[in-house]
Amino acid sequence: MRCPNCHREVSNDTGYCPTCGGELPIEEPASGEIAFSMPALIVDPAPPVKKVADKMSSLDGIRMANAVWGVLLLVCAVVVAMYFVL
Repeated sequence: MRCPNCHREVSNDTGYCPTCGGELPIEEPASGEIAFSMPALIVDPAPPVKKVADKMSSLDGIRMANAVWGVLLLVCAVVVAMYFVL
């Protein structure tokens, strides 16, 4: 069977053209045959999930590194101060 819209070859068991999405005419079954049709299932894929690393810009990474170094420096200063006090 050919699609009436795009004239591409399609299988007889589908109700639409997979190339252009146009509806195909329903063929009448021969005498003695039972006709049934099933609606096409269209699945909309979920958008891709972004990772945390993708959301974080390079500037955020630099700020995080500076914060870690600041906390480490503060801890070292407290340890040195405790050493001289005791």
